[in-house]
Amino acid sequence: KRFNKYIKGKKYKKYDNFLIEIICKHYEISKLHANEYLELIDKEDLKEILEMYGTDKKQMKKVLK
Repeated sequence: KRFNKYIKGKKYKKYDNFLIEIICKHYEISKLHANEYLELIDKEDLKEILEMYGTDKKQMKKVLK
């Protein structure tokens, strides 16, 4: 294999650590998989999960933007 400076690696959206931790606990998965799940979960389901784990409404508004 050779290094090609024009090919870039995958870039994930940056999510808050507390959000990744909650998704890890809920689905019992790794942090890498949690990042992938966050891209697939719609806002309604994410809101329900955050409510189950007692997240503040202020943090929920910040995350659900």
